[in-house]
Amino acid sequence: MTTGASGAFETPWGIIEFTHTDRDIDVEKDVYRRDDGTLEATVATAARDLRRVGRNLGLVDSDTLADAIAEEESYEQQQGLKP
Repeated sequence: MTTGASGAFETPWGIIEFTHTDRDIDVEKDVYRRDDGTLEATVATAARDLRRVGRNLGLVDSDTLADAIAEEESYEQQQGLKP
């Protein structure tokens, strides 16, 4: 998802597609600001956005997704990012 223009970019590994959203982004809740200023979605936000735009989630393993979300939340609590 992007607040900028939609677009697609071909790479040697496949096509990366950006889908525009008008949704407000809550920095620290929905995304993290990386050291280079880039906003990176949390695992939970990325999964939610995939569902929201109707993408095929057939290749997403629900157990692995749940583990990744739990691991990210644990890290956030350890770092004092979330209560």
